[in-house]
Amino acid sequence: MGNRSSLLLREEEINQIQEETGFTPNQIERLYSRFTSLDRGDCGTLSREDFLRIPELAINPLGDRIVHAFFEEGASDRVNFRQFMQVLAHFRPIKKGRDNRLNSREQKLKFAFKMYDLDNDEKISRDELLAILHMMVGANISTASCESGFNCHNKLKTAHRNSLKTETLDDLVKISVNGPSLLEFDPKAANDKCEEQLTSIAERTILEADHNGDQMISFEEFCTALERTDVEQKMSIRFLN
Repeated sequence: MGNRSSLLLREEEINQIQEETGFTPNQIERLYSRFTSLDRGDCGTLSREDFLRIPELAINPLGDRIVHAFFEEGASDRVNFRQFMQVLAHFRPIKKGRDNRLNSREQKLKFAFKMYDLDNDEKISRDELLAILHMMVGANISTASCESGFNCHNKLKTAHRNSLKTETLDDLVKISVNGPSLLEFDPKAANDKCEEQLTSIAERTILEADHNGDQMISFEEFCTALERTDVEQKMSIRFLN
């Protein structure tokens, strides 16, 4: 399944993917067309390099983390169409009265949690939060970053106020889909100021979300911190029928 020698999916394949993911047959066929266009090697699977040919991911500061989500830990370094669809299913909007599988609130939260959990130990540490924040504002907080248009001071001042409960996850999701905001930036003293604020955000997030005092954030604590956040809306993408 998946190479260009078979331009159409078999009906049983469509039915299976529909059952697993909740996508409609039309959506599955549209996404299959996109999948095959990315499959430059015509082998029915995608590599990490194939994903990074998507312009939105190539320029996205969290591109590597987003691509990583498509590859199961310890599994093959290739993704077939069925696996591709299972990951995309996390971003399906939730519809009332329907059986929500991979796009349930819990599954969306698990997906977001894994984006932060860099070492896959089912905990989020201060250093992991700091690493993600660095990705959000650019790998190097420098004059070059300033000139590219990041409003680090204002952006991080807002994030510091709201911590993980809103702004950090909001930024993660928005950047994942849209890329970073390009706003006015004052380059003076950017390095020290940004680093200080990034560290402050990470430390305050741990302080507010860590309930058992282990200086880490578990999945349960992550969910509690975001219980008032509309995750269903923020982690949903409209797929054309």
